[in-house]
Amino acid sequence: IAQSSNIGMIKISERLEGQIIYDGLMNFGMSQKTGIDLPYEQSGNIPSIKSLNNKIYKATISYGYGAQMTFLQMLNAYTVFNNGGVMISPRIVENLENNGKIYTVNESETRQVVSKNTADVIKGILIKTVESGTGRKGRVAGLQIGGKTGTARIAKGGGYSSAYNSSFFGFVNDADSSYTIGVLVREPKKGSYYAAQNALPIFRRTVEMMVKEGYLKPAADANATQKVEIKDEAVEIKD
Repeated sequence: IAQSSNIGMIKISERLEGQIIYDGLMNFGMSQKTGIDLPYEQSGNIPSIKSLNNKIYKATISYGYGAQMTFLQMLNAYTVFNNGGVMISPRIVENLENNGKIYTVNESETRQVVSKNTADVIKGILIKTVESGTGRKGRVAGLQIGGKTGTARIAKGGGYSSAYNSSFFGFVNDADSSYTIGVLVREPKKGSYYAAQNALPIFRRTVEMMVKEGYLKPAADANATQKVEIKDEAVEIKD
């Protein structure tokens, strides 16, 4: 993950049955509406269990191809790793007011997607991605930042075109606050189409703006909140 290796992801997917991959995607809310309080939300699409038992489908979906996922689905999924394995359905407002009367908006739903142990393992890997992997341009001193770059061809006419989408989804934490941030650059026109060259700098500038506006407070010791222990050993994930 830290080095964005498609081959590595394929090797992992080969060890999984199609049912397990399908259940995992569904558990993270893929091909389902998040329930956000906005109209016209789309659901996306993932391959069937039968398709995911095919080696080709299994391989391509392991690194993000062969499925349709919305920006909000991805953003919501990444909150799980920074939230102890818990997913909270997103909301824009807490309530509505009209002529002095308060109207309650549906409360967010909370559910455990993976165990805290599993979430913490992935969180550590995502932090390592920013510290020493493809996400190095996202580092901001004194803050704990983790995330993943994404670079993918845009599907068109039943195949993949020569145009790309680039993205970076991640989180940033200080001592008191946590934020999940997503950046999507559609068909970047300048420089490289790789996410590290266009989406990631936008993520970093967003974090720097949040620091400037007081939403984030870097630690006095620039390395204090970036430290994370990642044990170099096998981890059994049972979720």
